[in-house]
Amino acid sequence: MILARGYNVHPCEIEEVLCAHPKVREAVAVGIADVHRGEMIKAYVVLKDGETATPEEIIADCRANLAAYKVSAAVEFRAALPKTMFGNVLRHALRDDAAGATNTISVTFPVRYAECDPLGIAHHSSYVIWFEEARHEYRRRHQSDYDQLAEEGVYMPLAELRVRYRSPARFGDVIMVRSWMTEVKSRRATFYHEVRRAGTEEILAEGESVHICFAVKTGELKKIPSRVKGLLERYLKSPDSRSEATRPVRD
Repeated sequence: MILARGYNVHPCEIEEVLCAHPKVREAVAVGIADVHRGEMIKAYVVLKDGETATPEEIIADCRANLAAYKVSAAVEFRAALPKTMFGNVLRHALRDDAAGATNTISVTFPVRYAECDPLGIAHHSSYVIWFEEARHEYRRRHQSDYDQLAEEGVYMPLAELRVRYRSPARFGDVIMVRSWMTEVKSRRATFYHEVRRAGTEEILAEGESVHICFAVKTGELKKIPSRVKGLLERYLKSPDSRSEATRPVRD
């Protein structure tokens, strides 16, 4: 639900109008925090092959078919919408792109020769390394908080890893890896990861990594200390965003 100008607006109402436009293949509407309006409605639109349009054209069509408070204040065209392997749009990723949220970390780099097989296709194990590269960038970005974890004698080693491969990356491709924290429980924290082809935003792989709380001195699992848990929870998504990001990465 989007709270725009004091009104509750269901995104589906806007998306039905957007997708009815003859040039639009798919679209999604999200709420972006706005000081004056509570939330500003922004539409992300994917046009049909060969079609061109302007934001003004899309907004004018919305004005003709929606109440004024439901009309998108901004329109951004995309080659594709970010989705889970189940085809659900990752609305939080679009909100983060617009708001510059600190919870999502992105790293971009070319696929290296050593990461590929003799055919030049990235080996499946390379994706796991890429996940870690983004997660370590997350750690570097929040180093002061991770220092406090170490002070508590707490480390978070990997306990579970799930990966879904969707399309191959090849030697020389420029890829973007995005990682964000999606869940903090009493003894574990979960990260969600995406590997995309830079430029086209095509999802090449996605996965989840679960990290458990481990006491170094005793070598045993332990509950995340309340102070540390509070630090981690600062970087969680809102509940509606997490519901999209934390679906199990399984068929």
